[in-house]
Amino acid sequence: MRLSRSLAAPLLALLLAAAPGLAVAQSSPAVDRPVALAPDGRLPLRGTPWRLEGYADRGTERVPAPELAAWMTLGADDIKASGGCTLFGGRFANVGAAIRFQLRGVKDKDCAQQTTRVQRAMVKGLRDAASYAVVPGDEPTADQLVLLSDAGDALLRFGLDDIEALAVADWRLVSYTVDDETLPAALDQAAILSFRPERENRARRTSSGPASGSTGCNGLVTQFFRSADVLSFSPIERTDAPCSPALTAQEAAMLSVLGATSLELSLPAEGMILTSADTGASLAFVSQRPLEDSTWLIDPAALGVDPGTTITLRLSGGTAAGEGPCGPYGASYVTDGYFITFHDPVGSGANDCSAATSERRLLDRLRQAVMLDRDQPQLRLRDAFGRTKLRLTSATAP
Repeated sequence: MRLSRSLAAPLLALLLAAAPGLAVAQSSPAVDRPVALAPDGRLPLRGTPWRLEGYADRGTERVPAPELAAWMTLGADDIKASGGCTLFGGRFANVGAAIRFQLRGVKDKDCAQQTTRVQRAMVKGLRDAASYAVVPGDEPTADQLVLLSDAGDALLRFGLDDIEALAVADWRLVSYTVDDETLPAALDQAAILSFRPERENRARRTSSGPASGSTGCNGLVTQFFRSADVLSFSPIERTDAPCSPALTAQEAAMLSVLGATSLELSLPAEGMILTSADTGASLAFVSQRPLEDSTWLIDPAALGVDPGTTITLRLSGGTAAGEGPCGPYGASYVTDGYFITFHDPVGSGANDCSAATSERRLLDRLRQAVMLDRDQPQLRLRDAFGRTKLRLTSATAP
């Protein structure tokens, strides 16, 4: 049975009054894709990290500037949010499509003028909301949440918030544009970009820190600066090795885009697109399987052991360990996401192992490895001359 609006409003007030008091949010929610979709296959109201994409202002919908990120996440009966400057919290209740919010800790002191305008519009929209609708997109991750007034007018429009994806993945180049033509990335050597945030303001969604990677030919190091959907880099330092013609063209395209005054950042599912504000040229990346806390299967053929032998490598917190041809082995390692060094590899020490030669080969090849070459879900360890020393496949690959 559908509740009428006249019955839903007092029931919501009753639910809010009965809910326990909640402290104002002191930190932003973890920004991740929801664990599961709702039964209807759409993004669920609760648990989805929502980012503000539009707000009502004097009868017109306004869009927040790309460098401003206002967001909210709804729990069982609580809300944690930011208007793009400061954090606030409160409670909410819903019955069917009816919804009501009670907010606490709302402040906009020391916010920039435009940020204050957006934050106040978001707070007003939440306080005036009477119902909601999840509007289907082409796929669930493109769904939108719209909050409506008593009169049915759209107050706030939200989309899926993927603002922190840079911190949890390395990125492999799959294509780039030159003179409006899209070209595939070179396949023989992966071009990688990795971000390591050191300073973050979760309320304003700004972050900065080192970025490193490879053009497919030369390594590069820089600093990145991010404000919501706007990204920029400091002058890029890179190595100066000679490149093949294909990699020379790819490197020039990458450096041109990364050196732009600012970049528009887009994060579609499992991807990242960087578009130059100066020229409109773009780079398209896919998310790499992260190294940290990853487990890999080593190709036994390269070690001269039975093809059915399971040889593993797990990388976690600077410790490499696994099951080798003769039993457990281990080492320490350091990596920046592109280069890697293994220190003091030690085998099982089993004197009676028939595969002792293969075990020594495994440890030697770990010592020789200096470079990572990832093509999800595969990983190659290369030496200083670019020769593949070990081929690995993710143990969690489908």
